[in-house]
Amino acid sequence: MSEPQRPPEHTTSSKGASTPPTRAAAWRSAAAYLVLVGLPFAGLFVVMRAGASLEAPPVVAGTWPLPDHEARACLGIGSEDAIAVQQSGRFLHLRAGTTVADGRIVGSRLQVSWLPSSGPCAGRELAIDARIDGEGIRGALRAASCEPCRDVTFETTPPTE
Repeated sequence: MSEPQRPPEHTTSSKGASTPPTRAAAWRSAAAYLVLVGLPFAGLFVVMRAGASLEAPPVVAGTWPLPDHEARACLGIGSEDAIAVQQSGRFLHLRAGTTVADGRIVGSRLQVSWLPSSGPCAGRELAIDARIDGEGIRGALRAASCEPCRDVTFETTPPTE
């Protein structure tokens, strides 16, 4: 009778010898994991903490009626026109009739540079400075080069759906 055969000490496959990972390879894998997974999570945490204190600007998008006749005349708005406001964050795009203007929201204030195409101040720049609150927008028109509209105040109510 013959002795049972023992398997060889080292087996090989078509891919070569199989060796256990070394301590250095384990550290490299752990470091790669921390860089590829840990750093993005840490960055997300920092961004979320920083963004938690931010407040969105008030929403003013919509079609705002302007009942004040003096302000309508200064802005060159017809009796049927309202001010249509498009908003992207704190930036605004306003349109009334043929007049288009850009503005921005700073805190709870609305600031717009308006160049009317008709009315007593046609072709002269008007500065609109207004306060936004829950009941509407209240403010003043400032026109350094247009006497009839030098300090005209206005008030408007929020748009209705």
